Formats: sequence, C-alpha cells, structure tokens
Amino acid sequence: MQPKDFNILFSALSNPRINAYKYYFGQHLSHEQIFGCYQWNESISHSFFKLITLIEIVMRNRMHSALSQYYFAHSKEIVANCNNYPWQTNNYSTIGNQSSCNWYNATNNGNRILNNKSLGNIHNVTHNKRNGTPWNNTRRPSADDVVSSLTFGFWSSLVDKCPNVDWRNILGDIYPKHRTSNSNQWNSDIEQKKLSYRLELIRDFRNRIAHHEPVWKFGEFLSEQPPVTNGQLDLAQPRTSLDSSTTTPQQSIRRLRSIYSKHTQLLSWMSKEIHDDFIQSTLHKQILWLCSEDGLNAHISRGGYTSISMKPCRFKRELSAILRSKKPTYLYSKGRNIVAIQHIS
Repeated sequence: MQPKDFNILFSALSNPRINAYKYYFGQHLSHEQIFGCYQWNESISHSFFKLITLIEIVMRNRMHSALSQYYFAHSKEIVANCNNYPWQTNNYSTIGNQSSCNWYNATNNGNRILNNKSLGNIHNVTHNKRNGTPWNNTRRPSADDVVSSLTFGFWSSLVDKCPNVDWRNILGDIYPKHRTSNSNQWNSDIEQKKLSYRLELIRDFRNRIAHHEPVWKFGEFLSEQPPVTNGQLDLAQPRTSLDSSTTTPQQSIRRLRSIYSKHTQLLSWMSKEIHDDFIQSTLHKQILWLCSEDGLNAHISRGGYTSISMKPCRFKRELSAILRSKKPTYLYSKGRNIVAIQHIS
C-alpha cells in the first residue's frame, strides 16, 4: 500500500501508535520511512504467525494423540450441568479410539485430570450453552471436533495448569527429540517448568501479533531456568534476567533472532523432519532477512521506491535490470497483478 495522505492514515492507525515508531526508529525519518518501519513490523508479524500456526497444529495433534493413547482405558466422567456449581459428574463412556478419544473426560484416582478453567473450554463444545447439559446422540461432538476448537492458549498452558495429568509419562511422546525425553527426566518439576516457560514465551509473542502490538518492543528477557532452592523448584523467587528491555532497533533485531530460534527449536523437539523441512523453506529465509538490519533498512527505504507493473514479455527482457534496481515489481496478466517481486538480500 502506498498512501496518498499520511496524515489521514496515521490518524486512522492512531497517532500514539505511530509516534512510538518515530521515537524508537528516529524522529528525523520522513512519513514514508516511518510507514516503512510500520510495514516492517507487519511483515515480521505475518511471517512469524505462519510459523506459530505450524507449531500450534503440530503440538495440538501430538498432545491429542499422546493423551488419547495414555487415557484411553481410564475411567471417564462428564459434568452433568456446567451451569450449576459446584459441578456434579456422571460416569461417561470412552468416545473414539486410542489415537483420538475424549481423554479430557478422564479421571485419575477419582480426580479429574483437567482443572476447571481448562475443562470449561471443553464445555464450550461438549455442552449446550443454553441449559448447560452435555450434547447427546447426533449432536454429541467427536474428540476431533473438540480438539480442533481449542485455542493455542489452551494447549500451551496445559502442562503448567493441569498437574493432575501424568506428564512424566506423556511428554516424551509429545517432544521425542527433547534432551529430557532422551534422559527420561520429565518426572522433574524443574524440567516441566522449563518447558512451560518456553510455551509461555511463544504464546505471549503470538498474542502480541494477534493484538497488533509492535513485535520489536521487548521487556526483560528472562531465563527459562526456573528458580531453585536446595534442589527444589521455588517459584517464590524471581527468574533470572538475561537481558534488559530493548532500546534500539539493533537490540530489537537481536532479540527477534533469539525469539525465532526458540520457536524453531520447539518445532524440532516435536519433529526433526518437519523442522528440517521448515529450515529449507522460503519462509525461514524470509524471516531471517526480516530480522536483520538489511530487512529493516529495505523497508525504511521502500518509501523512495516506485513500484513497477509490467507484462510477462517485458519482465523477461528486463529481468537483469529489475534485479539490479531492487525495486518492487509486479507481473500482471489480464488486467491484474499475479506475481510480486521484492528484493530481500
């Protein structure tokens, strides 16, 4: 997008939002260049969100499969009416098969494995919202229906919020390439908390993207090593700070790189094959370029470029000149643009 009137655009986006870019990237920058910084943030957000979507789908499916297999033969209960507190439960049947069942209704030694908040998210699908009772017969959702409706926030907080789940015997199947899975140490509260901190970091970053917040704006960077006293988890103590809040674009770029490596590492813990495929993808190269000074400067300078739109025959004749010019170029056919060419290195 190339705005005709930046005052109108900045007012629509909100001046306080745009002023944050001016103060951080340079008040000497022109309107076009500030808008380039804004587009840089949008490009990073859009690219990261694709990766987070991949992580979410892989993690959700691995968790669902592992939990289904482990709790398939366990007793199940269902809340009789989720509108009435305290909740009363009835015995319930296992729905589905070992690879996809209603593990979320499982009990362990008479206790529900999910806490009330997590189970409430399940009720949004399994229960009639009007009268609070479970859907039955043809209206009863399958386990796949339930799982597909749950958010990233549900899955990423499950380990931390639901200690009644036997995570020590399940996490190895979800994260088979994690070093702790190899050493059989998921029984440690400390190791589970480390994982929770990683999932929390990715969840918080995802939420910032979803809420259209500046992804270059970072507070303290906290260690994933939880506080420990006498060899025991001690959450009353603060986590160690590895880095202070970012104050320059260069610091933001370094932090974005670090955050990105933690995203890809989580993916590798779940599937080395999918991780390796991703590292070979164009998206990986695009994110690395965006999270660099070259990527930022290209967006800042983009305001001085005038994009070109041309037919395929002209594009083939002038390809070398287009590459040298580094200008955005659009290939059009039948009156509309079909391909966008953007210099990224």
